[in-house]
Amino acid sequence: ILGVLGLTLFKGPLDTIDSIAVLPLENLTGDAEQEYFVDGVTDELIGQLGQISGLRRVISRTSVMRYKNTDKSLPEIAREMNVDALVEGTVYQVGENISIKLQLFDALPEERSLWTQRYDRPITDVLVMYGEMARAIAENIQVKLTAQEETRFTGARQVNPEAYEAYVRGSYKWMNFMTPEDLDTAEKHFDLALEKDPSYAPAYAGRAWVWIIRNQ
Repeated sequence: ILGVLGLTLFKGPLDTIDSIAVLPLENLTGDAEQEYFVDGVTDELIGQLGQISGLRRVISRTSVMRYKNTDKSLPEIAREMNVDALVEGTVYQVGENISIKLQLFDALPEERSLWTQRYDRPITDVLVMYGEMARAIAENIQVKLTAQEETRFTGARQVNPEAYEAYVRGSYKWMNFMTPEDLDTAEKHFDLALEKDPSYAPAYAGRAWVWIIRNQ
């Protein structure tokens, strides 16, 4: 059964929350080869939250990745990154369907769980799901979306699964490149994404990233 199960754990008044970090999601798929996809979910959530004007600070991917597999407490992490709230997540399944659980915490002065929700969707709806996640997080930290932001999140389209898969693989290679060959591999994945869906704009952006790095 595909659907969404959510639970808001705290509904009392909040101090103002306008800064947030998405910690690297945990891969519980049982397949270490899916790490690229799990990191891609982290990147997408950061990107979606970064488009919300009511959030003063959304911590970058580069800064949050150093907390991958950390044993530090949430309040420690929040103090180090100077944020009010943290998002943790777990990816349980990747394939024709994707299953993700998110948790939202008001981290300071003490850890307080605000919301948790599990999403189970077909991979074709992954972009729609990311928009729903961002909207739910904003709602639960009482950040009001603009009309334009509401339209953007609700207007996400279905995605060609093969195009999305190729794009995420390309992004993972680009984000973690060590050699020129890594950039070549990233570009091949972006080209494949565009072959599968010529209208998939993020793949064009990916090719531009590769070009910029090569010409630095």
